[in-house]
Amino acid sequence: MTIALNDLTELYAPSYFKEFSLHYKLNEKQDDPANLSEVNVKTSGSGIFITPNFLDDCKSLFRKIDRHLSFRDINDGTFLLEKDDTQYIIYVELKSGYAAVKKKAIKQIPVSSVKIKSLLRNIQVFHSDDFIELGLIISFPPVPEDKYDSKNNDMVLNHKLNYMSVQMGSEDIIDKELRSNKKTCMKAGHFPNLSQDKLHEDIKFKQIMVYHCPVCGNGDTVDLDTILF
Repeated sequence: MTIALNDLTELYAPSYFKEFSLHYKLNEKQDDPANLSEVNVKTSGSGIFITPNFLDDCKSLFRKIDRHLSFRDINDGTFLLEKDDTQYIIYVELKSGYAAVKKKAIKQIPVSSVKIKSLLRNIQVFHSDDFIELGLIISFPPVPEDKYDSKNNDMVLNHKLNYMSVQMGSEDIIDKELRSNKKTCMKAGHFPNLSQDKLHEDIKFKQIMVYHCPVCGNGDTVDLDTILF
């Protein structure tokens, strides 16, 4: 059963949710005008956008795990999208520099998955098995100043993997696949610091296909139908 806007607003503040159809404008406040602050998203589907304030306003409820992964992290918004009779939860990350994709976005998506589902589970019509979860990272493309540039990515990465721990190796593999293929499957085993033993089975992070979409500047358009489906 599809979640309707009034299902959410009868329990949570209406300001956290915005209905959309065919297109949505993502905005993130930035002090530096050169940073990524606005992206137009289009899709043939429709649904509800959950603003980042939804998680931001409850982050003090969660304990911080450690410096690698924190339940206090939030994402830049979440789409509850219905398209072709299929329902999706799409966790969105906007990053200006590509280095932040590996440093922050990769870790924020699994945490956001757990937290969003834990809050949606309070809605009677929500069942996590009815949804396909996806991650969408939008950023400026890599530049030579990044840790691994596109020209020597394979050579540098393969050399460094011989000396990395399991956790750091997983992050680098995810990073490499996003750079090379623009998508990767992130699994719970990639994040050993994400403790889920006490979590309800319905909200656990298991695995998510994550897509990277490079944009050249503010105001660019991202077509979800082309990237995700």
